[in-house]
Amino acid sequence: MVTRRGSILAAAFLAGALLISLLVLHLERGSANPFGSRAIEDIGLRRVLVAASGPPDAWMKNIADLNGDGRPDLVVAGAQGPVVWYRNPDWKPSTIAASASSESGSAVGDVDGDGDKDVVVGTTWYENRGAGRAWRAHRIGAGGTHDIVVADFDRDGKLDVAMRGETGSTVEIFFQNGKDSWTRIRLDPRFGRNGLDAGDLDGDGYADLAVGGLWLANPGKGAARSARAWKVRRFAQWNAWAAVKIADMDRDGRAHRLTVKIGQRGALVRSRQWVVLSKTSGSKP
Repeated sequence: MVTRRGSILAAAFLAGALLISLLVLHLERGSANPFGSRAIEDIGLRRVLVAASGPPDAWMKNIADLNGDGRPDLVVAGAQGPVVWYRNPDWKPSTIAASASSESGSAVGDVDGDGDKDVVVGTTWYENRGAGRAWRAHRIGAGGTHDIVVADFDRDGKLDVAMRGETGSTVEIFFQNGKDSWTRIRLDPRFGRNGLDAGDLDGDGYADLAVGGLWLANPGKGAARSARAWKVRRFAQWNAWAAVKIADMDRDGRAHRLTVKIGQRGALVRSRQWVVLSKTSGSKP
C-alpha cells in the first residue's frame, strides 16, 4: 500500500533530479510550491538562490557537511570544472579544484577514513585536508563517469568507488587499498545506459548495486573483489536510460512494489529497501 509520505518522497526525488541550477529547497509551511500544478500537493518548498552564476555545465551536485559545523553544504562541479563548494548558511563559495572532468558523476564520502567528507568527481577524489580549507587531488583509475557511488563493498573499513559510463552497460568497482592504490573489477549486467546506486538489497550486510531494472548481488567478504562472484538479478522491466535510487522509505523491513507516474515520467519503487527508477531521455541530469 502506498503511504502519503512515500508518495511525497518519491515525487520530491524525481523532481529534484531534474534541477540543474544552484538552488536550495527548504521546507517551509505555507509557502508557494515551485514544482507547479503537477506536484502531488503543496508541501511548502521555498526557493533560495545560492549563486547568480556558477560552474558551466554543472552536471555534478552533492550535499555534505564539508567543514564539520553540522550544516549541510553544497558541492557543484562543471563538466570541465571548476569544483566549488558553498558554505551553509551564507553560501560563500570556495574552490576545491580549478579543473575537473566527468560526464555527470560525482559523490561525497569519507574516502580516507579521517572523519571528514571528501569529494569524488569523475575519476579523481579530492581529499579534505581541514574543514574544507585545503584539498589534495588523488587519481582513482580509468572508468565511465556518468554515475558514481561510494560504499565499502568488501567491508574492510575503506570506502570504495563504483562508476559507469553513459554509452555502455559495464560498471567498474574500484576497491581501495590506500589513498593512491585501487583494485578494479568490471561487472557487465548487459543492460542499462544510465543510473547506478548502492545499497544492501538482500539484507546480508553488504552493499549491492542497482541499475535500470537489474541489481548486482554482492557475494561479500573477499569474494566481492571477484567479478565472477557477483550475480545479476532482475527486479523489474524498465527503461535502459533510468535514473536509480535505493532508500528504505518506510523502514518496515519488508519487500514492497509501487509504480508511480508523474507527468510523462515514471518511477518504480521496490523495497526491502526501495528502488526508485525514473525514466529519462538519456541526456545529462
